[in-house]
This record gives sequence, structure tokens and C-alpha cells, in this order.
Amino acid sequence: MANRREFLQLSTAALGLMSVSVKTLAGTIRSYKDLPFYKVIYDDRFEDCRSFAREAERLGAVTHAISEDITELWYEDLRGRLSEQPGVIAGLTTPSSAFLLELFSHDAFHHQVFRGEHTNSNEKITLHRFETPGYFAGHASTLTTDRKGWSMDLARLMSGYDNSLPTYPRESVNVPGHHRKSSADLVSWIIAPLRKV
Repeated sequence: MANRREFLQLSTAALGLMSVSVKTLAGTIRSYKDLPFYKVIYDDRFEDCRSFAREAERLGAVTHAISEDITELWYEDLRGRLSEQPGVIAGLTTPSSAFLLELFSHDAFHHQVFRGEHTNSNEKITLHRFETPGYFAGHASTLTTDRKGWSMDLARLMSGYDNSLPTYPRESVNVPGHHRKSSADLVSWIIAPLRKV
């Protein structure tokens, strides 16, 4: 486990890399209207999730708020829609909601193609770790850490997802943390139809 000095050194080095990331991110931003996203789901109990949803809406996404229980949304909307017409859903929720949606989506022949874990350390810092398709790894590393709006950047980042590109091989990307707004650990995710490679 890194001590405070090592953490600060790593953060300083990462900020130098992040200074060019906003330009890279700007080149990937597309409108959600141009993507196969059916809905973007967020947990309205947390400010980071609400900021994420506001930015997704600004980019053209149809959003849906949940408070904790994902089962009603799944059984009354997503299950039928994704079974009849394959599509992509995305979100920023608690780990339990992300897990249930991933599990439920298998019934509709969908799977999780992107996952970001946004966990809180004992230093009141949110750390980010992504499991992403190889082509998307460079985009994931552009998540900025030098300002308060990481979840807004995340919404823009996820708008760069391209369902026509291969989801394997997967890569892991770690992004240094920053001061958090919420005390909850959160998970960002994209669920898409299973495709033959």
C-alpha cells in the first residue's frame, strides 16, 4: 500500500499526463443520440451520479433514475426491450445494482463490455479502475482528476463507446484519484449485446 508521499508523487506525475487528456477526450465526444444507447441509468441518491446524468442528458441521452432497487426497472422495461431489440445501456450506480444488471442482462443475451470502479480510499480520495475493450483503453485514461467534475467527464468518456468494434481483448486502466463528493463506492458500466467475434 502506498504511503502519503508515494501517493502524492504518483498523483503529480499523473497530472502531467492528464493535462493533454482533455484535448484527447474532446476528440472522442459524440452525442448519445448518435449511439445505440437505449438508456443511461443513475442512482439519484449520490451527487456524482446526478452530475453524470445531467451531462449524459446534455449529450442527448435518455436517463432513468433509480434509488437502489434495479429489479423494477429491469422487469418493467429493460428485460422486454433488450430481448426484443438488442441495444446498449450504460450507467453509474452502486456495485450491487451494477452486479444485478450484469446478471439479468445475460437472459437477454447482453453482457458487460465496460466497467469502471470508483472506490473511496481512507484519504478521502476516489480511485478509478477500468476494465475496458482494448480500443477504448486510451479513452478511459483521459478521465481527468484535477477538477471536481470527474463524473461529468465520465459521461463524455462513455459517449465515445463504439458498439461496432471488438470488445476483446480487455485492458485494465488505473486513473489516480481526487477528492470525492460522495462516500459511496460507485461503478460505471456499459452493457451491450453479445456478438460473434
